[in-house]
Amino acid sequence: MLRITVRNSQQSDDFTLPHGKQAALGRLVTAAEGVLDVWLKDSTCSRSQLRITDQSDGLVLVENLSVNVAVHVPGGAEVGPLGTITLVCPFALSAGATEVTVQRCAADAVVPQSASGTKTPSLHAVKGQVNPTQFWSGNSAKPNVQLSQANLLDWFSALIAVQRSVAGSTDFYREIADAAVELIGLDYGLVLLLNDGTWSCVAANGIEKVAATWSQTVIQQTIQERRTFYGPLDDLGPVPSLAALDAVVAAPVLRVDESVVGVIYGARRMSGGQLFDGSTREAGVSELQAQLVQLLAASAATGLARAENEAEAARIRGQFEDFCSPKVVLELHNNPRLLEPSERSISVMFCDIRGFTKLCERLSPAEANNITAQILDRIAECILGSDGLIIDFYGDGIAAMWNAPCVQKHHARLAVDCGTQIQHTLSQLKADSRHPQQQKLRVGIGVHTGIAVVGNVGGTRRLKYGPRGTTVNMASRIEGATKHLGVDFLMSAETAAQAGVTPPEGRRIGHFQLAETDNTVELVQHLGANSSHYSADELRTFASAVTMFEADRIRDAEKLLAAYLRSSCVADRDSVARVLIDEIQMRSQNRGDTHPPHIQIHKK
Repeated sequence: MLRITVRNSQQSDDFTLPHGKQAALGRLVTAAEGVLDVWLKDSTCSRSQLRITDQSDGLVLVENLSVNVAVHVPGGAEVGPLGTITLVCPFALSAGATEVTVQRCAADAVVPQSASGTKTPSLHAVKGQVNPTQFWSGNSAKPNVQLSQANLLDWFSALIAVQRSVAGSTDFYREIADAAVELIGLDYGLVLLLNDGTWSCVAANGIEKVAATWSQTVIQQTIQERRTFYGPLDDLGPVPSLAALDAVVAAPVLRVDESVVGVIYGARRMSGGQLFDGSTREAGVSELQAQLVQLLAASAATGLARAENEAEAARIRGQFEDFCSPKVVLELHNNPRLLEPSERSISVMFCDIRGFTKLCERLSPAEANNITAQILDRIAECILGSDGLIIDFYGDGIAAMWNAPCVQKHHARLAVDCGTQIQHTLSQLKADSRHPQQQKLRVGIGVHTGIAVVGNVGGTRRLKYGPRGTTVNMASRIEGATKHLGVDFLMSAETAAQAGVTPPEGRRIGHFQLAETDNTVELVQHLGANSSHYSADELRTFASAVTMFEADRIRDAEKLLAAYLRSSCVADRDSVARVLIDEIQMRSQNRGDTHPPHIQIHKK
């Protein structure tokens, strides 16, 4: 922050310039919005004399805006008309009969009273809320606002209008500026918004928006203390349109986190006036008026907060409507905090179209894309219909999860039922299709239940809600194992236990070390519609064979599997039994070795 001191025969004033900002000095400056304007009471200076910019590199840029008057720097340097110079604080310079010194000060430094007695605005802070008793003052000089039933109704109507207006719209800001003038009694009212460190006037009443001017000192004090200030403004220079003004009021518009997003700013004229009953109006801004401006700012903050919440809800809906069921979207709308990162148990499903590569070889890209899109759309419908969340689409596959972001007590069961529905939907789709290639397609499904971290997995540059961790990787590997075991639907024992999957709905097929994993997982094959093909005795025989295999009782396991295959009506289609027999035959060749209780799958 810079402290700028201006001295000449008629003034000795101090001003503060926030870091990175500009100050314009002159006999009658008309500064741009967000620029500190300093009026020089010196007829030997130009109307626009200097511009001082606090640069990011710590240097200060001085520009001579005059086309007639040169600027002199102690030591003999001269900045001619329209010239520039870069200086290091502290430094002094002169223009006409005015001396200007610039030095750095702390951001919270208080500018002292100047030698001539001129000081920064003598502002008062609003201490409390609106006190209705002040409306009934018995003094001859009545307060600035008269209270009657009609006025009170007008006030409530104005606040309701502000609340109902769409925050961020022209009407919303205009309602605020109009209320500051027409109901509070200010001579002009501004709505100022802060965006990327720059203030802009978005609405005005009593003064043209393009000509709106405000005190940077008052605004800075309002921001720093986040309170409403009002009182005389001694350093407001001789701008013709504001020459008769002597008092201002500034009320901060606060976010929920107490940060300042805007300011309701207004001013009053020095002279009093006649009220409708013939009594005189007090000059300046009264505490009651400041309290009413504060109330107006609070209403504006409420409207902005509502708009931000609605925008956030719309963003969430837009992001999740294609990936969540309406029920989940509604819960996210009511509680956006559900998207915050958390660690929880989830059920993850990976689903992949089998035969997709061959399909692409036999069809044109457009035909292959249409068939794939149709299948994935139907799978997505099944997921959303079971209140699942679609994590992502990847090529010819899709991933989904349950129990996040919303809590679902029976999430494993929901995932299993969704897989069953996907199989049924695909069967119908194949039966209705006249395309021979589509009739050959199958879908591989893998589900695993475990702990994962759910939240933004898209990094700092992209918001993408989903899970991370070994649970996700294991679900993907289980889905990959379906193609090697020749089945359509596999789940981990954890999922089966939580979902209550028991024979004949599913059968345990043993422990496997899946591709690119170090740990083993116990797998359960979901039989689904084919469960009726297996008798209870056949399922018990198969289960006993798996147990013998895991105990390294190779011969007993082989005998049980042979008996199972002789009795089973689906023996020729039971690819898992064939995998077990092949593993047994390989181990039989190494009878002296100790064999692990699991089968290793080397490929994805």
